[in-house]
Amino acid sequence: MESIVKMKNMSRRRFFKRAARRMLFSDWVCQIFAFIVVGAFFVGVNHFGTSVGIVMNELTQNELLASFVIYFFTFLSLALVIPMLYGVISFEINAISNEKSVLSDIFCAFSSSESIVRSYSLFFNVFFRCILGFLPAVAVYSFKLFVYEEGMLLTFFIGNVDAVSFVINTLFVIALYLGIVMSSGLFVGIYITVMRGDLPVEDCLFAAKKCLRGNRFEFAKTVISFLPIFVVSLFSMGFLFVMYTIPYMIITFVMFAKYLYEKYNFVLNSVCIQDTQEIK
Repeated sequence: MESIVKMKNMSRRRFFKRAARRMLFSDWVCQIFAFIVVGAFFVGVNHFGTSVGIVMNELTQNELLASFVIYFFTFLSLALVIPMLYGVISFEINAISNEKSVLSDIFCAFSSSESIVRSYSLFFNVFFRCILGFLPAVAVYSFKLFVYEEGMLLTFFIGNVDAVSFVINTLFVIALYLGIVMSSGLFVGIYITVMRGDLPVEDCLFAAKKCLRGNRFEFAKTVISFLPIFVVSLFSMGFLFVMYTIPYMIITFVMFAKYLYEKYNFVLNSVCIQDTQEIK
């Protein structure tokens, strides 16, 4: 009851961000360790594959085989991390619901083949739905890689700073964050998918659209409000991202999605009824 009164006295954005900070700091070690495990697993498998590829290239002098080994381990790391990302959302949902973090939750998708398939289905559904929003960021990065890095642009320095590189990197950050904002509504669909394993992924994402009616702008403002700390984290060599920014953002989004899920639960019930009628 007290939390409801507090939310009425401030914006939902401020309420969820404050609650997320409190939760993060109350169980900081377990929260951070969950993200470190996922990141270390992905980086570790990739580095192992690169090392194996280099050794094989030295032994066989076959660059094609070495490249195949490196790409194989890259795809393997991605194939293993996708279910772990699904588990991270489950980890945060259970931490918020039970007010206690259980690290083993990040491996929950590996409990059955159905959960693994569901995590892949969710990943590719979200990927193809949000790819349009990230096209500007891809375009800016491609411009930097194939035009700027190849020396096709004139460069000039302001002090010790490459002005052209600074402008391109700034545009990339803006375009990247714009893609995150445009795709932010999908997070509600991700939450519903993890919560409602009895519904198909497509139905969960469809229900999320209905839940976001009248709330999409507020959810987008919540994402935009993280821009300052997101920019500051870019200068921390990734340290601040892992130790604070990413967990803080995800906990906030999960709390907001939980609020919408509980407020508009009738939408999910209507989806279930519709599916039942179609089966009959």
